[in-house]
Amino acid sequence: VAAGLGGGSADAGAIFRLVERTHGLPEDWRARAAKLGADVPACVLSETCVGRGTGTELEPVESNVTGMPVLL
Repeated sequence: VAAGLGGGSADAGAIFRLVERTHGLPEDWRARAAKLGADVPACVLSETCVGRGTGTELEPVESNVTGMPVLL
């Protein structure tokens, strides 16, 4: 709670996904999403990823990480 992760960024990610379904996303969607918050691109993808840099460089993780401790 109050860590500054998720909340409004998850809402922004949901809007990006709605736009994607109806109109598609522009090539620069990651840069646009990152301007709203470093975690917004991850909320748009909504899949398990390793984030690098400020969190905008995302690499999908194929293994099952359920129950694995993570450091944010």
